[in-house]
Amino acid sequence: MMLVRFTKECPGLAASLGRLYGKDVVAQFALDYCEAADLGGNVEFGVAREEGVSFNPRIARVVSLVIQDCANITSHVLRVVAYSTVPLDREIPGDLRFDVSAVRDVASESPEWIKCIALALMLDRARHLHMADIGFDEKEGTLASFASSALLAPDAGSPESLRLKLIHSIDMQRRRLHIDIGE
Repeated sequence: MMLVRFTKECPGLAASLGRLYGKDVVAQFALDYCEAADLGGNVEFGVAREEGVSFNPRIARVVSLVIQDCANITSHVLRVVAYSTVPLDREIPGDLRFDVSAVRDVASESPEWIKCIALALMLDRARHLHMADIGFDEKEGTLASFASSALLAPDAGSPESLRLKLIHSIDMQRRRLHIDIGE
């Protein structure tokens, strides 16, 4: 049942995971995807989608970034990615709590895969910020917070492709914000 739901909601990701990891990992991830989605992992606060328009769910987008731009992604890391999208006030499975907390409080000494997930979450938020129903100051504040992240430093040990994508997205969204207000 969970596998059917996952493949229906995320057909591209299901196919990619099947090619990269095999059916057992896809079956496990389908369970984690559904649980994380039910806990709010796909909720994009402040983003209104037009009814009837198809889009990739948030969890699928973040997982896709991680498998595309990061090295040595294990099935455990996939699980951490899924649960890292869940709001802070929700209960995370016990075996993943430490790693999900490490993503949320990423530090300079964190392993590269933790930095990868943190960057993927920021990149996804930055890419969709123009759709958020929040004010200019909050959008600008979000972008400023991302831009000042230690993860963006060239020597931070972050995956270079994600680092550059986030820098580009921040710049693009800032330009979009200033065009929208007529500057």
